[in-house]
Amino acid sequence: MRWIRSLARRASAAAVAGQNRRNPGRVERRQVDPGGGRGRGRAGVERDGHPYAERGAITDEALAVMKALWTQEVPSFAGKYHRFSGMPFSPKPLQKPHIPLLIGGNSRAAIRRAVRLGNGWHPTALSPEELRQGIHYLREHAQAVGREVAEIPSPSVSS
Repeated sequence: MRWIRSLARRASAAAVAGQNRRNPGRVERRQVDPGGGRGRGRAGVERDGHPYAERGAITDEALAVMKALWTQEVPSFAGKYHRFSGMPFSPKPLQKPHIPLLIGGNSRAAIRRAVRLGNGWHPTALSPEELRQGIHYLREHAQAVGREVAEIPSPSVSS
C-alpha cells in the first residue's frame, strides 16, 4: 500500500526492539519509543508527489495515522494525504493509550509539533544556549495551548 510506504518515509518512525539471544528471529515484548521528524529535503518530498510547502502538514497527518492504527480496534482514517477504513491492524502496542511519540527537530515548527502531537521533544546537535532557548520556547508554547510541560519531556540544560 502506497500510504504505508509514504507514512514510513514521512514520520521517520524508528523503533528499537530487543532480540532474544536464544532465538534471534523472536522479538521480545518490551517498550518501544518511535521518533518522528520531518527531516526530508525538497527533492524527497516532491518526488513523492507532494508540494514541499505541505511537508509539515504531511508529517502531522502521518502522526495522526499512527495514533489511529495504535488506538482503534478497527482503524479508519480520512485525511488529505492518507485514507483507509475497516483495516485490521495488529499487534497493538502494549503502551496505552499508544506508543509515546518523540518528535525530533530543532526548529520552532518541530517544537510546536512536539507540544501539539508528541510525548517528547528530541533536538539534536544544539549548543547549550540554543537548547536553553528551545526549552524556553517549548515551555511557553505548552502553556499557551494549555498543555503540561511534564507531558513533553525534553533534554535539560544545567545553569
